[in-house]
Amino acid sequence: MHILLGLLMILASSCAQAKINILHYNIKELDSVKIKNKVDQLNFVKKVVEQFSPDIISFNEVQYDLPKVPNNDYQSKGKNLKELGKFLGFKSLKNYSFYQANTGNNAKKVNGEYIYDMSNPQAREVADQVNFGSFPGQYSSGAIYKYKKLNTKVITKLKWKDFNPNVDISKFKQANGDYLPEDMELFDKNFTDVELLIEGRRVHLILLHTVPAFGFGNPHSPNLERNADQLRFLEWYLTGSTDIKVGSTKIKPLKKNSYFIAVGDWNTDIKANNPGSSILNNLFKKVTPWLENPGITNQSSGFRPDSFSGTLDYIAVSKNLEIESAGIYHPESNRVELGCSKKPSSTDSQNRVVVEYRSKDETCFAEVDREFYEFKMASDHFPIFTTVKFRE
Repeated sequence: MHILLGLLMILASSCAQAKINILHYNIKELDSVKIKNKVDQLNFVKKVVEQFSPDIISFNEVQYDLPKVPNNDYQSKGKNLKELGKFLGFKSLKNYSFYQANTGNNAKKVNGEYIYDMSNPQAREVADQVNFGSFPGQYSSGAIYKYKKLNTKVITKLKWKDFNPNVDISKFKQANGDYLPEDMELFDKNFTDVELLIEGRRVHLILLHTVPAFGFGNPHSPNLERNADQLRFLEWYLTGSTDIKVGSTKIKPLKKNSYFIAVGDWNTDIKANNPGSSILNNLFKKVTPWLENPGITNQSSGFRPDSFSGTLDYIAVSKNLEIESAGIYHPESNRVELGCSKKPSSTDSQNRVVVEYRSKDETCFAEVDREFYEFKMASDHFPIFTTVKFRE
């Protein structure tokens, strides 16, 4: 009886260990200045993630720190994700993967330093016009996890035309009207494959933050087609095929029946009428999405009632992994409008917060649940999560 009970306990323990808890979070514009000064945003982020017990956390929009970026007060290199992990307090997640994005590599300095305040009107004028960003390393991606890392492949220099020889780059223009270089990279950030050892099996953790499927007022922007081709690359890399003939590259897709977990802000709503959305729908027929009909994962910063919202963040896993549970942590606002011009006499309570926003030429006010307020102060994205296990 004791032997049987012991075997049952071992089997239960084994099953528990085989579950992989994954959390993804795009933290809005988390740069070296914010991390060094431990700004309020970080405290709100900590409140959000403390509600999870992940084995893997994927992060987007964390600056890859470099010496003299944004100015001479900063000298570290590649330490920001580790500093973030320490601050968030996940002691079991001791391993890190963090690599510099292409974003901002061609940005220009103003008076000897880079502009890091995105509200500065001059930021767009000096930004990298090919890969965007106002300073090098901006909007990088990374992951912290408890598992052993076996290998890493980071793709940053792949030329767009090398992947898709039929793309016509000459029809695109920068925001300032200049043509884009014919040898521009496919990825404005990068594509990372971290091979992890989980329960004796090799699992590929794929990190990707694509370019937005949005032109930002530029009618000749490459963004929609570039987003689609970045997602085509993801589809091809994970499954070995996509809807175009891939050019000649030294990169090989994953082997058939590989275990993989792909995660990130893929910057197009699967329900939208964008080229990238079509690719996502094709991809999700070949892999397993974390949710069949995902809801809102992104909502514009601030508290305007007409803010943009949509599905931009995703998790997809190989068919030999099973989704046990999944979701989007998107608290309800339970919003009550309080009028404009005159600040209401009501004050914040334990569970409710008064917020303000601009509408036309007026300052308006509303009351929302405190949890919703804290999530919005942390980021313009909501965290997404899933628990997966091996099918065999």
